[in-house]
Amino acid sequence: MIIHSDSGTNNYSKTFTQYCTHLNIINDSLSLLTITVSGQTITVLGMEQFEGDFAPFKVIEIRANGPWRFVLEGAGGESSSSYNAASVLDEVRPRINDLDGIVYTDGELISYLNTAIDYLNGYLIGLKKPEMIQEISIADGTPVPIDWDTFAGQYPAYIIQDTLKLFEGHERVTVRYFSLMPHVTTVSDVVLFKMRYKSILVHIVAMYALNRNEYDISQDKELLNDLLQVTR
Repeated sequence: MIIHSDSGTNNYSKTFTQYCTHLNIINDSLSLLTITVSGQTITVLGMEQFEGDFAPFKVIEIRANGPWRFVLEGAGGESSSSYNAASVLDEVRPRINDLDGIVYTDGELISYLNTAIDYLNGYLIGLKKPEMIQEISIADGTPVPIDWDTFAGQYPAYIIQDTLKLFEGHERVTVRYFSLMPHVTTVSDVVLFKMRYKSILVHIVAMYALNRNEYDISQDKELLNDLLQVTR
């Protein structure tokens, strides 16, 4: 699924609302071009093309002195390493005895899934998991990325009203930050947590659903703690 395409002749920086996973860029100039996505910086020689897959990212930065063009793509469906909200709900429904969706609508379970995503975001960031860290090169006035949580380290930078500001004497700084996996809105939306976290999301969604009807979930809480220990 194509997320965005663009072209230009100079430096470029943009934050997208959707996660991207695939980049195809062509350097139409004779000069070197560098592009930074998902914490990686790639150099593309003059009159050459680069194409590759990356961990999900929302920020792209290009440093160039001549013409270039690119296409960004995102996950459009399921693969061996990705899954959508529908597959999470399919595993939840047997656990809550609602295979036909009579008691819990998809919309209600999606709201619980988003709560589970928030919980897992906070838990993994608390553990300082590398997969929750993104890297971005910023100048004074760069907008805060939409997946931003907090700085992952100390930098000569600070935030004012959703804008990144640099301390005096700094023109550009590369910073690392903890990023938040996004919510889903429909059952076809891809969940961006790695496959190994799917069982945790399923378990949390089932807990919230059962708790709505005041079922005893004490054993479920104990199992959740066991599942979370595995991620440490």
